Formats: sequence, structure tokens, C-alpha cells
Amino acid sequence: MIDMNEININSIFAAFKRSGKKHILITGKKGSGKTTLARALSGADPAGFESNAVPHKEVVLCNRLTGEKGIIGIYSKDLGRMAPQISGFEVGIKAIKDAIDYDGSVLLDEIGYLENGAWDFQRAISCLMDERSVVLTVRKEKTDFIKRLLRREDVFVLDVDVLGGDIGCVIMASGYSRRFGSNKLLCNFGDKKLIERAFMATDGVFSRRVVVTRYKEIADICRREGVECVLHDLPDRSDTIRLGVREMEGVKGCMFCPSDQPLLSRSSVLGLADSFLLQNQKIWRLGHRGEVGMPVIFPEKLYSELCELNEGGGSAVIKKHPDMVCFYEAYKKEELIDADTPEELEKMQKQYM
Repeated sequence: MIDMNEININSIFAAFKRSGKKHILITGKKGSGKTTLARALSGADPAGFESNAVPHKEVVLCNRLTGEKGIIGIYSKDLGRMAPQISGFEVGIKAIKDAIDYDGSVLLDEIGYLENGAWDFQRAISCLMDERSVVLTVRKEKTDFIKRLLRREDVFVLDVDVLGGDIGCVIMASGYSRRFGSNKLLCNFGDKKLIERAFMATDGVFSRRVVVTRYKEIADICRREGVECVLHDLPDRSDTIRLGVREMEGVKGCMFCPSDQPLLSRSSVLGLADSFLLQNQKIWRLGHRGEVGMPVIFPEKLYSELCELNEGGGSAVIKKHPDMVCFYEAYKKEELIDADTPEELEKMQKQYM
């Protein structure tokens, strides 16, 4: 379970605002601390509903404004788990209707597999999210409804399992941009600079995050956005890696993230980090249908090898340990594309923005 003393609520809100999203969706395994974090983020006296389980008996959904309760699950010995009671979701529908006109915040806690056949309840939640901003908690269940919620373009996802994990992130921003002709990280892609898009893709995921750059302009942006930065004047890519690893002392895994992949999604970064937490002695790389790309996460035991690189990037360490390499499938293939020339960047803008 996450320790709320170690979670910076202000930094989460800042990341949420930078994302431009409308809703905060908190997910994680049972007992991971989703509700605690959701209550902290939604503030005092939110509307909506909460559900509570009585082990081996029932699950009760409660309207947060009126206190009205409905039983949405009854324990089944034959199934070995709660069986859904669709009629109980009428209380949830009423709670959602009350929340639409409520003057304060809205919290929906929590959604799991019981809701999968409650079609009117699902539609009510979707309508509410079209009308209001909400904080909602979702169990790590692979139901159709939960998948739809996670795929919504207006949802900012917080994975408590990742927040509770010990993974760092080095954003690599020291490239010379020779083919581009100028510092491409300062160029706009949509309404954000490339470096700012790297911030958005990695916001609110890691226990430690640092930008390594040789450019004062990048360092100034980091200072403005509240992102830790190491400014240096060393010549090689291996120097960037070494400086980043030194900032990750005691962290169990480190993600190296490029800053010139403008379509890299936070969802893919979260999935990659989640995969590492499940197998934290592996090297995890982002890929798509056999195509290999970045970011990549190295376990702590390889930090010394990364620091010993004389030139080039971390591919030498990856090639040395092929048995350790695992892949996480990016949500979209274009997430792996980098922009090496102004023409490529313009083409990407026209095609994907």
C-alpha cells in the first residue's frame, strides 16, 4: 500500500493540469491505497458513491450525499466470489444524477467486475463524465467497461502500484540535433515544446525524475515546470547516461526516456513501468509488433555497467544481456517515432495532430 506521507498531492495536481485532461482515474490492485489517494485528491464532501465489501457476504454501494445504500454483490460459494446484483445499481444511478447538479467535487469509488453487466449504470457514469470532472477509482480488472474508461482521451490515469514502486526516470535531453539544424527540443509540436511533451508522458509516474541536458534553455524550462535537472557540458551520450544513473542511487529501476518522441503516451509509460514492477530483474523496452524502441528500464544491478560505458548509449548493455530483455507493447506504433529533421516533425504534425 502507498504511504500517503511520501505522495506529493500538489505535484500530482500539477501533472494533471499539465496533461489537459478532465478526469483523474486511479487504478491499482486490491488494498493498494486507491481510496486513500482518491479522497485526498477529491477534497472534502464530494458527491458520487462509494462501495464497501463485507468479506464472504456482500458489497454495498452508498450514495455519498444521501447515505442511501444498495447491495450490488452477494457472495456465492459456488463462484468463490461476489455475484452481481444488478438491481442494487439503481442507488448508484441516483447518486450519479445527484452528482451532476452538485456544487462540489465528484468521487466514484470504486468500479470493478460487478459493474460489467450493469448497462444503465455504465451509461450513467459515461454521461456524468461528459458533464462533470470526476475522480474515480478502478480495480485492476480487464472488463470491457474498465477498458473503455482507461481508453478515454480525457482521463489522466494514476496507477497506485507504480506510485508505490521505486522506479526513477532520466529524461535524455542532451542531443546535438545535427540533422535538425537547431535544438529540436525547443520546437513546438501542437501547443507544447518537445521537451514539455516528455514531461507530460512521464508526469506523476516515478519516485524520482531528472532531466539531463547540456542546454541552459532546457534547464530554464525545467526550473519553470518544477522538474529536476542536471546541466552539464560533457560531450557523449554515455556521459548523459552516467549523470542520470548517479541521480538514481537506491532506486530499484531506472527508465531512460527520449525527449524527441512527441507521440509517446503516458499510458505506454505507465504500462512499461508496471511491467517492470512485476519482473524487476529484467530489462524492459517499449516496442510495437516486433519493432524495438524507447523508453527502456534497467534494473539496479546493471547501473554499474551503464556507468562504465565509454561512448554511445545503453544498447551495448542490452546486447550483453539478451536473456534479460522483455518488451511492452506500445498502444500505438507512432509512439516510437522520433523527429530528426524539421520536415519529419512537420509531417508528424500534419498526420497525427
